[in-house]
Amino acid sequence: MLSETTRRFLSAQTYRSDAQLRICWLPLLGIYWEDELPEIQYLQRISEDDSNQILRVFGIRKLLWKNESLSVAERRFWDDMQLQVPSWAVFYRQQISAEALRLQEHIEQDAVDIIEGLSADADEVSVSEKDDIETVSLRFRVPDEKIPE
Repeated sequence: MLSETTRRFLSAQTYRSDAQLRICWLPLLGIYWEDELPEIQYLQRISEDDSNQILRVFGIRKLLWKNESLSVAERRFWDDMQLQVPSWAVFYRQQISAEALRLQEHIEQDAVDIIEGLSADADEVSVSEKDDIETVSLRFRVPDEKIPE
């Protein structure tokens, strides 16, 4: 369950037909509209639990855009979030234009390409998933002689 503060904030983010489309590489990995989350930095100012729940909503919505079936847990979570913040603009864009979907898919593919390229040069790569949120960590060792004094 979202904190009361986050529920109030998201409830104030109501749908506007003139909202501008935005792109967020991290942490959303895709498109969203300014009326859904006016400041992406908001996710850094709230609890990790609230932030992860918001990210999970955006992730599930991407599945809906692609007409993919939701698991029982995903559907239950989506429905619960919609009950908590029914006026949140994110729930008003469960379908998008073909052009917007192509943009979303392009961003996702670019991210895969970037992560694969970086992973090839990384000394350590770890991937973890919790509550439908995937985290990729890359570690690069810098030789001592390359560290400026």
